Amino acid sequence: MEQPSGADWRSATHPAAVAAFAAELALVVLAAVTGWRLGERPWTALLLAVVLPLTVVLVWGRWFAPRSAHRIRRRGARLAGQVVLFVVVAVLAAFVGLLWWGVALALVGGVAFAAAPRAL
Repeated sequence: MEQPSGADWRSATHPAAVAAFAAELALVVLAAVTGWRLGERPWTALLLAVVLPLTVVLVWGRWFAPRSAHRIRRRGARLAGQVVLFVVVAVLAAFVGLLWWGVALALVGGVAFAAAPRAL
């Protein structure tokens, strides 16, 4: 794997880029917890706790990941899609009683991706 250099390295270590990556990880975790709480029986809770974060990861990897072949190229459209994904998980989290976690994640994620360098 190639080592980042110059502008790529500065972009990857920018505080907003680090916050954006942390928000991505938190998005997957919140999706799993939300999926668990959505299930009424243990087997449905487990199924949703796997399917919901897996869906988030697949959507993110397909359209928002920096090295994806199908990445949305326009920064504004990509940012809008990222924010929509954060908001969808936040609304689901609020539905299961995790309102403040959802609100906090949507705000932090949206701001971090808006402030992050263009490469993200």
